[in-house]
Amino acid sequence: MWNVLDPGPADTVAVYGSGAVGRSAIMAAAHRGPAALVASDRVDERLTLARRLGATHTINAGTEDVAARLADVTGGHGVDLSFDTTANPRGTPRADVPDPDRPDGRGRRSVG
Repeated sequence: MWNVLDPGPADTVAVYGSGAVGRSAIMAAAHRGPAALVASDRVDERLTLARRLGATHTINAGTEDVAARLADVTGGHGVDLSFDTTANPRGTPRADVPDPDRPDGRGRRSVG
């Protein structure tokens, strides 16, 4: 999370999958204090724990439209950084689309 995505206070971060690896990514991202940290999973208990570990928003990928909820959370902008631990492309909208409007010029990035 830190070495590749390098989240900062202006970033919105999504972590897809809140199992052991996803929870580690959530804790690492939370330590950096992003503007929003969204965790998704299909298991409510994992999402509850993700909130306790620093996620500001959670999405149940089994009952909610992940892309629509991310659009709601980010005001339609989409996330800046994403970390996928699921290997399920249907539930993981990627953040690797270039964003020319970012003031730091980094663009959006995904890992996983």
